[in-house]
Amino acid sequence: MVTKDFAEKLPHKLRELGGVNMFQKARLNANLVGCFCMLVWFWAPSVGAEPAGAALLTCQERLQKEQFRQIVNSLATTEQFAKLEQLGQELLSDKTRFPDGQPKLEVFYEQASTSETSSNWPAALTRQNRWVSSYPRSARAKIARAHFYVSYAWNARGSGYSNTVKEEGWKLFQERLALAEHDLLQAQKDDPSDPYGYVACITIAMANGWERAKVDALVAKAMAVFPNCDSAIGREAYYLTPRWQGERGDVERFADQWSAKNKAYYSIVWESVQGLSNIKDETHFSWPKLKASYEARLKDSTSEILKNRYARDASRFGDTETALRLVLELKNKWDPNAWNNSKEQFNQLRQKAAQLSK
Repeated sequence: MVTKDFAEKLPHKLRELGGVNMFQKARLNANLVGCFCMLVWFWAPSVGAEPAGAALLTCQERLQKEQFRQIVNSLATTEQFAKLEQLGQELLSDKTRFPDGQPKLEVFYEQASTSETSSNWPAALTRQNRWVSSYPRSARAKIARAHFYVSYAWNARGSGYSNTVKEEGWKLFQERLALAEHDLLQAQKDDPSDPYGYVACITIAMANGWERAKVDALVAKAMAVFPNCDSAIGREAYYLTPRWQGERGDVERFADQWSAKNKAYYSIVWESVQGLSNIKDETHFSWPKLKASYEARLKDSTSEILKNRYARDASRFGDTETALRLVLELKNKWDPNAWNNSKEQFNQLRQKAAQLSK
């Protein structure tokens, strides 16, 4: 029989056996597996059993995002500017979000500004210019073009360290960022209610080394017109990393600052920087705080994308019990973006959970 005492001690037993990190491929001994299986059996009624050998499926929520991206991409590529204007205005007015909390307006700008850029930058710029020419007072058109200019600037600079960038690359980088800033300043005048006129400026601030006070002001403006504008928080967190304009400890303090207002922000800050190489070694995020943040976000949400991220981070920070519970709930529904398109990590957790649920 699985006693309450054993259930309470389970996390400690896992740590003793080296099972705190699924990436380390630690193995549980046979006695613990037998007991833990009984615990999983109690979870099963609310979760449901996964068919043996079920193939991984991209979660429906991710597919819905991709469908939305395709719609915006098609409108931009075929230059249906009137429909882009209408859609952008509706998303701004309704402030609609995807189940994981991401504003649809953010994805709108990402997609409206990047259609076919990698294959033909000049042609993409011509298309952006035509949109602005067709709607000269449109903040939507200018913000989209500013996003394009930022991407175009990074294309000239390259993704390497600063000492690898050639003189011509720096010149084009600064010129294109200046064009983006001009568009954003004009967009802020045309429609001060659009948060992305401020949010996009934070990337320019990061690249050009603007002082922290100016970035704080941009975040405040974005949050004032679009409450809980996660994108603004995420951009400033990135700005505060030591590899850009911050120092060690700045990002963690920023996460604590916003978490004091809303627990959800602690994991939102983490998510914005977690993809950077070696970021876990460069920062000291608290797993208990991250866990509480994810739990707060999932209290009124069934987002599979959030659950995938939560499971990934539980595994990364050594909370195997939570990671296995989440994978059982997800069954075979994974989010490629959460796992950096690597099925191996998700499957390691999934296989372990399957062994324990037999």
